[in-house]
Formats: sequence, structure tokens, C-alpha cells
Amino acid sequence: MIISENKIINAITNLKKGNIIIYATDTLYGLSADATNTSAIQKINNLKKRNSPLSVMIDDIKSIKKYANLD
Repeated sequence: MIISENKIINAITNLKKGNIIIYATDTLYGLSADATNTSAIQKINNLKKRNSPLSVMIDDIKSIKKYANLD
């Protein structure tokens, strides 16, 4: 699938505003939000009717210490 630059810019704009985006994967649709935005995370939990941890994507392994407790 080829995604136009306008769609990518629209997704980034909405993530920065604290909105949720929905995207297609090979097997299902995914929900995404800015993991550093508490309000955005709450929107996903409300939508899924749960309050549990979510998966987080980071840009490199060095960044993990900012978002996770390591032992």
C-alpha cells in the first residue's frame, strides 16, 4: 500500500493534537496515540473499555530508559 504524504502529515497532526489514529496492518486495524500524552492514552483505554498497559513504539533502544523501568 502506498500512503500519500498528505495522509502521513494528517496522522502526525492528529497525534500531536492528542487524537487517536486508526491504521490498517496485515491482520487487523491498530489504534495509535502519543504515548506521552495522558489524555490520548485515556481515550484509547476508554474506547477499549479497559485500563491496562499499552504497547509503546520508540525510535531506538537507547530511548527505552525514558519510558520503562529496567532491572
